[in-house]
Amino acid sequence: MAQPSPSSSSSIPEVLTQRLALLRALADSLEEAQAALTTTAPGILDQHTARQRELCRRLRALATGLPDGAKDWTHDGLANDLQETARRVANLSRKYAALLRRRRRTVDIFCRVLASSGTTYPEPKLLSSPELVGMRPKG
Repeated sequence: MAQPSPSSSSSIPEVLTQRLALLRALADSLEEAQAALTTTAPGILDQHTARQRELCRRLRALATGLPDGAKDWTHDGLANDLQETARRVANLSRKYAALLRRRRRTVDIFCRVLASSGTTYPEPKLLSSPELVGMRPKG
C-alpha cells in the first residue's frame, strides 16, 4: 500500500470534502426523483437521471485520484459523514429502484390491456357501401 506524502495530505481532506458534497447532491437528487416519480412527466425524470449519472461520473473521477492510504489521513468526523452519506445514498438508490420496478410493472399491465382490448370489438363498417347509397335515415 502506498502511503501519501505529507505534501499531498493537505489535498486529501479537500478531495474527501468534495466527495461528501457530491454524495449529498446525489442523495438529494434521488429524493427529488422519488418525489417526482408519481407526478412528473418523463422528461423531468430524464433530467434527474442525467444529473445522477453526472454526479456518479464525478464521484468515480474523485475516487481514482485518492491514494490508497487516504483513510489514514482523514479526520474521524469527515470519515463518519462520508460513511453515513454513502449509506443514505445506497438506501435511497434501493428505494428508487424498487419504485421504478413497480412503475414499470404498472406500465406493462396497461400496455397488455391496450394490446389485447383492440381485438375485443369488431371493426366498424363504413357507411358509404353501395347498398346504403339509396337509403335515407328514418325520421
